[in-house]
Amino acid sequence: RGCIGIVIKTSMQCHPIASKVQTEALRTLMSLGFSSNCQDVIRKEGGIEQIFHAMAALRECKDVQVEALKVLSTLALNHSENKHRIIKGIDHIILSMQQHGSASAVQGEGCAVLATLSFRNVEHKKVISSSGGVNVIISAMCAHRDIVGVQVDACKALASLAFDTTLQVEI
Repeated sequence: RGCIGIVIKTSMQCHPIASKVQTEALRTLMSLGFSSNCQDVIRKEGGIEQIFHAMAALRECKDVQVEALKVLSTLALNHSENKHRIIKGIDHIILSMQQHGSASAVQGEGCAVLATLSFRNVEHKKVISSSGGVNVIISAMCAHRDIVGVQVDACKALASLAFDTTLQVEI
């Protein structure tokens, strides 16, 4: 429990533009985030907001974007409270995908987050759609036709979104 606070408050907050520190801190949070207890602690310690801060401060750093998207996906997995907190930062996810259109890792991880956030949540599907989520997923598929991982994660995201009949026309 104390380790999570140190990673967030010492590493991430004290070194907001040190890309290596942010990348490794994000990897640490992702590893810890596989535990549901740690998912709660990360949220309570302000970890989700700190992840969005890292994404904004280091917008051009592909590695930070990839690791941030991975940890967001992990924190959202089977955790509705974290999903609700993460969906509030949807613009960070969409912007990351838009700015790193040629980076297949960003595209794949971005699609994975969108799939996780939209799974069995009609309101999240609407937020993702109205924020340009369907467009970035389709752009990822077109830009990375030969990358199996991007295609798989994009199809998962579209499948999850398509369970909302009002979005089927858009998709």
